[in-house]
Amino acid sequence: MASPETLRNSAAFNQRARLALAQFEARIVQCSCALFVSAGGGAFTRVGSGVLVNYRGETFIFSSAHVIEHRGAEVLRFSIGDELIEVGAEIYTTPPDSRGSHQRDLLDCLVLRIVSAIPPSILAGALLEEEMAGPSINCLYLTTGYP
Repeated sequence: MASPETLRNSAAFNQRARLALAQFEARIVQCSCALFVSAGGGAFTRVGSGVLVNYRGETFIFSSAHVIEHRGAEVLRFSIGDELIEVGAEIYTTPPDSRGSHQRDLLDCLVLRIVSAIPPSILAGALLEEEMAGPSINCLYLTTGYP
């Protein structure tokens, strides 16, 4: 049976871990953005989501390659909150399969390197390099999105 001191230390650790997770979740929500493509006539359709990152002075959106599959450069807008922002980006993805699809792509990675200006108020919410942990066997990186 664990000693009272061990139980107190364990409870304190668990409380700190829950607080850190809650802070991390709140921060990821701040960095998350919706991705849109043109639907014609000035309308836009949401096709996915991503994470806005400022790394070494450059801005990126990380998402999944299937989000822009068969759309390419049509990804013209992203939003954080209510503001829809036009974006110019270089597009990098994992290679599609022989049918040109990412549906069975185990990595399914998309990186949009933003080359257009982003309002400072939006850029202020981006995940920063100093917030990222260095690669380590003790680190787990997970990104998710919808849809």
